[in-house]
Amino acid sequence: MTYEANKEKSYSLLWLQCSKQLQHKIQNQQDYLSIKNDPIKLLKSIEILSLTYEENRYDVQIIDDALKNLINIKQKDDESLIDYTAGFESL
Repeated sequence: MTYEANKEKSYSLLWLQCSKQLQHKIQNQQDYLSIKNDPIKLLKSIEILSLTYEENRYDVQIIDDALKNLINIKQKDDESLIDYTAGFESL
């Protein structure tokens, strides 16, 4: 009985703590109507979206950083060919 009475309040509190971007992602989910006013489903949705985003962002960031480093590598004026080759291989 207490849970049902406070269900909407807890959902609203959680919803207001979410960033606008996260709110938009949650609203665009197919099961948004079942999530609405259910704090447990909202928490599960937040967890899934947060973890998925970080994992995908990290993979893309690794590739992006590797390409930038490969494109921008240059041999310095006072750097020997052996040192330059070692730096290139470490990339």
